[in-house]
Amino acid sequence: LCERDHRTIPSLNFRKSLAEHANTHENCVGKLDFERIWVKNPFRSNLAPPILNTIGEMYRKNGWKFTDRSLYNSMLIEEPPEGCEQHPNITRCLATSHIYTTRLATIDFIKEGVPVWILDHIRPRIVIREFVVPRSGYAARYRMRVIANLPKEMNSHVRDADDHVDSCDFPSVWREEEREWPHWTHESKWEQVEICLEDYPAGIRTISVTSGGKDTQSTDYAEEYNGVKIANLEIHLEMPNVVRWL
Repeated sequence: LCERDHRTIPSLNFRKSLAEHANTHENCVGKLDFERIWVKNPFRSNLAPPILNTIGEMYRKNGWKFTDRSLYNSMLIEEPPEGCEQHPNITRCLATSHIYTTRLATIDFIKEGVPVWILDHIRPRIVIREFVVPRSGYAARYRMRVIANLPKEMNSHVRDADDHVDSCDFPSVWREEEREWPHWTHESKWEQVEICLEDYPAGIRTISVTSGGKDTQSTDYAEEYNGVKIANLEIHLEMPNVVRWL
């Protein structure tokens, strides 16, 4: 049924490896719940929702949070993006101004249907990507920060579904990428920024992606949106082909 309805499922090699692992480690293996996969499609290529028509709509429907949303209106939705090369896969973007503004997107893996045993014992790579570009002729700065937090009750110990407790001294897992473009950047070509989280501790349930930037050239009184443009946020789990039970 999952195959018929185009749900993304772990590879055949992974499923074979899972079955082989179950034969030798009967008490230390999970099972794929295909009904839940059919309903939630947790292994799809993108767990992040798309950019909607307005900032307010994304705040209400996606749960995205924007700094300076009501006070400065310092981030704008452009459709199509202006002042940069056109990209066949980008029709809508977030454009920043001279005020440094961020968008915070949070993904709850459990709500998305990802099994707890996958997160705690398989720990697939968490891949985060998005496209960025400066406006032609303007200096700009961009930053993306990814944070995978342990729940508060798991900060000192990690407890799995079987009530097994492991000592865990890992702090929050985070990574950061930055880009900066000088004045008179004429070749405004979209580039993809990528951050991968791997070898993280058990207990991760949510991931937060903060992306933002600004025009570093205009004055404080400029009203144009000449800062960095952000588009096509993508978050997905990169499942391995062989079970590595941690």
